[in-house]
Amino acid sequence: MPAKASSLYFEKVAVKTTSERTCLSFARQVIHPGGYTGIHTSQSEAAGNTQGVYVSITCVGRGSLPAIAVVMAMSDDFAAAKQVGHTAATHMAGVQLID
Repeated sequence: MPAKASSLYFEKVAVKTTSERTCLSFARQVIHPGGYTGIHTSQSEAAGNTQGVYVSITCVGRGSLPAIAVVMAMSDDFAAAKQVGHTAATHMAGVQLID
């Protein structure tokens, strides 16, 4: 199925864990209670729609360094994609693991 968005915004942020798996759990925390619809989660991403923007978050582990979250936001409106994508990235950077 071809993509329908004409704009792509992406941002990468370091998160407060070295674990790729934990980073992906952070992504699910950002997507699930965040007012998103059409939520999709897998072992490699958490994704959903909000405010007319499709957001996909994935993570890259880097050994002993903080994992990196890559937030991608797609929309017909670049300004909307940038705003929603940046908000999701900011939320990802702020999530903390509480034992």
